Amino acid sequence: ALISHETGAPDAAVGYIERALAVTPDNAAYQNNLATMYLAAGRDADARAILARLMDNHPDYPGGYYNLANIFKADGDLESARNHYRLAINHQPDFVDAHVNLTQTLLELGSIGEALESARNGVECGPVSALAHASLAAVLLTNGDLAAAADACRKAISLDAVPGEPYLALGNALIGQHQFDAAVAPLCQAKQRLPEHAAVHNSLGVAYLESNQLEESEVALRRAIALAPALIEGHSNLAHLLNLRHQSEDAAAHAWRAVELDENFAAGWNNLAGALLALDQPEEALTAAERAIALGADSAEVENTLCSALAALARDAEARAAFERAIALAPESAEIHFNHALSLLTAGNYRAG
Repeated sequence: ALISHETGAPDAAVGYIERALAVTPDNAAYQNNLATMYLAAGRDADARAILARLMDNHPDYPGGYYNLANIFKADGDLESARNHYRLAINHQPDFVDAHVNLTQTLLELGSIGEALESARNGVECGPVSALAHASLAAVLLTNGDLAAAADACRKAISLDAVPGEPYLALGNALIGQHQFDAAVAPLCQAKQRLPEHAAVHNSLGVAYLESNQLEESEVALRRAIALAPALIEGHSNLAHLLNLRHQSEDAAAHAWRAVELDENFAAGWNNLAGALLALDQPEEALTAAERAIALGADSAEVENTLCSALAALARDAEARAAFERAIALAPESAEIHFNHALSLLTAGNYRAG
């Protein structure tokens, strides 16, 4: 049964384990394995029934709680999943997979502190588990501890070179540290292992974009949104790239898609503002830039777009104030200084320009 399950033959696995249970019907491990195999065969109702029987007869068996937690998580009932992972760990404190899944569930619930504690417990219980170290890396990355996240990713990769998740987490950690060139290699490794994972292609597209490999970036980002058409970051990142390539209509279309998916996505409004300005729609660009800033975007890029839109609308005093803010954010930006100069010259202030 176990061999059939591992080799992707769930129906055969179910048949074998049912024969085993016919001989020893009260075996907790066999019942739990049958539930796992029912789930793999898409027989969720049967899995729930066997797990209910298992927990009635063996309330101390950790695997039953773990499988129930997985079912709750798949159903989106994260609180019940969290509670059942904890029950599994209470009955088996060194249950590494339960620690890993509990960590992910706590992250999805927004309980970062508890997730960090769970991840560290997982590493303590499974010091040679690549998944445990990758789980810790995910929490550290969410918590903004990028250097520690990168270290945890490297540890995971050193323990097991097969899974793609540690490579993805390492790439994201390096992107967070602005080490874009260095992020490309682990993200390419992630792509080889997870070719249908939209987030991998999105992160790789960002790394290529910031490394000025624009053609490679476009291929990666288009693949990301082909795999996940509702990937907000994918549309927004592609809009940013297309703005850089002066493909403004296409950029605007993807930026609009990003803000349609999430009207509070500041980066999408920022990229939309840039595209609309390039399309000679300064009023609309100004509205989009103001929306981005209201949502918390404080980048020099959006301030620069705001300045240029104000200048195009001959709102000179507001443009000057906005340029001062943009220059304070990015004093070494040649583009912002150039646009400031251009607005001053256009307004007739030739000496300052």
